[in-house]
Amino acid sequence: MTLPLIDNTDGNFCQLCMPGYFGNATTSEGCKPCQCNGHGDPSKNLCNVSTGQCFCMDFTLGPHCSMCEPGLQGDPKYVVL
Repeated sequence: MTLPLIDNTDGNFCQLCMPGYFGNATTSEGCKPCQCNGHGDPSKNLCNVSTGQCFCMDFTLGPHCSMCEPGLQGDPKYVVL
């Protein structure tokens, strides 16, 4: 029997976080959305499912993709490629 998924969870028993979320689905910590400033790599579920550290793309870096790669400048919130 598959349970209905709740609180951004995934898996047969709601034991995992959905793609784009991180945390511990089996505790009160729950699953929180990745905070990747719009630059998380969707092919890698945006961020690490345990730590929330983002897998950055679009020439950004940092735990939340909030900095430009060396040699580039600007505000990553407004990067248009």
